[in-house]
Amino acid sequence: MYQNVRLAERPPTLRQLPGMAHRTSTLVGVLLLTVPLLASAGEPEPTDDDALTDDILQVLDLPLAAEAAREAGVGAEEVAHALVAAKEAGLSAGEAAVIVAEEAAVAKEKGARRGFDKYVAAKILAGERGKAIAAGVAARKAAADVMTDAEIAAAKAKYAAIRAKHAAFRAKKMAKRAKLLAKGKSVKMSGRAAHKAHRDALKARRKELVARHRELKGEHRDAHADFKAAHGDLAGTRQEVKKAQENLKAAETEQARKAAKEELEAVKAAHKEAKSGHKDARDEHKDAHGEHKDAKKELKEERKELKKGKPDKKGKPNKKGKPDKKGKPGKPEHKHGGGK
Repeated sequence: MYQNVRLAERPPTLRQLPGMAHRTSTLVGVLLLTVPLLASAGEPEPTDDDALTDDILQVLDLPLAAEAAREAGVGAEEVAHALVAAKEAGLSAGEAAVIVAEEAAVAKEKGARRGFDKYVAAKILAGERGKAIAAGVAARKAAADVMTDAEIAAAKAKYAAIRAKHAAFRAKKMAKRAKLLAKGKSVKMSGRAAHKAHRDALKARRKELVARHRELKGEHRDAHADFKAAHGDLAGTRQEVKKAQENLKAAETEQARKAAKEELEAVKAAHKEAKSGHKDARDEHKDAHGEHKDAKKELKEERKELKKGKPDKKGKPNKKGKPDKKGKPGKPEHKHGGGK
């Protein structure tokens, strides 16, 4: 699901963090030394709650959480760096969504602070994940320094060990889930409230877009009618100019020629005005058409977003939000369920 997150640019690797060669971070250095100890420690066995909790709804919310963070003022690069760190360390997309959503909420309430990506990287190196990292977001301080190139390389190497631990835990968790399901237990989805809030926000946004689409559709229709009328006026004045020119040519007396000239000047002025009106109507029609087209496209995208992750009648999430032809929920294309 990480690849479905819309970023301002392609997510950079940790080595591409800006300014890495200019400062050092004592905290990160210490964390790098302690990671081997963390990796060698025995991974706890998953509980029944771990095994039966699925974070698919949070996985589906990741693109929305990332967008909310950027709208709240969190730097697009910082969001991208944090997601890269989470992905390389083996955190599920659902865990990443919880972390990013918390940063977005705090930034919206208190203002954005720099260093979100550094905070996430440091916490991952300290052995924390998902909810634990999110719990410390509100109290975190803005970044005072950046990682060096050497620290980045070391961190990336340590992420592999952490990722292996998380993969092992996930394998145990899924094996335990299979046993519990065989005993009649049911899987529960985490993040229902947040997912509902996201969907409610999308629905409200969709209502706004529908209203705007209808408004622009009406304006487009009116502009088209005005343009059509202006086109008719232009054609009519063109014929009048032609007729006035013929009258002038056919005039036999000086008085008739004088009257024909006056008539020709008058219809030429009317034609010029009609031509100007035609141009204005054409420009307005073009603008209305463009705005209507954009609104239609945006509404279509919002409808797609609203369909994503929509549970079926049994409350089970699926790939497109709808059961297949046989009524069975589709399988997600992304990995999830790694959160503790």
